[in-house]
Parts: sequence; C-alpha cells; structure tokens
Amino acid sequence: MKYPHLHWPHMRHGHAVASTHHDHHHRPAWEKMEKAEGVVDYFVVAGIILLGAAMAYGLLTASGEAPWF
Repeated sequence: MKYPHLHWPHMRHGHAVASTHHDHHHRPAWEKMEKAEGVVDYFVVAGIILLGAAMAYGLLTASGEAPWF
C-alpha cells in the first residue's frame, strides 16, 4: 500500500541544484522500520495460529488418562 509523501523537501547546503539531482531514491529509515514491523507482525500471527493448532491437536488426541498421577 502506498502512502502519500507528506514531508518537507530535502535541503542540501553547499551544492549546486543541478549536481544534487539523482535518479535513485534512498528509502528513509522509518520506511525500512515499518517494513520490518510488518514482517514481525506476520510472524507473530503465524506463531499464534501454530500454537492454537498445537493446542487443538492436543485436545483432540487426549485420552483422559493422566499417567503421572
């Protein structure tokens, strides 16, 4: 999902305007952090789903016998 760029223009001091124009774009650190946060969110949700599946499997396969009592 793309967000509008609502930021101040980058001001570079000590360089001519024509020499500072680059065709490539460096992603700001906060964009990288948002992407990493999204990946972590997916891992957390996947872990919760796996834990729930393991609990459901354990409940379905339980025999009611507790050999340690």
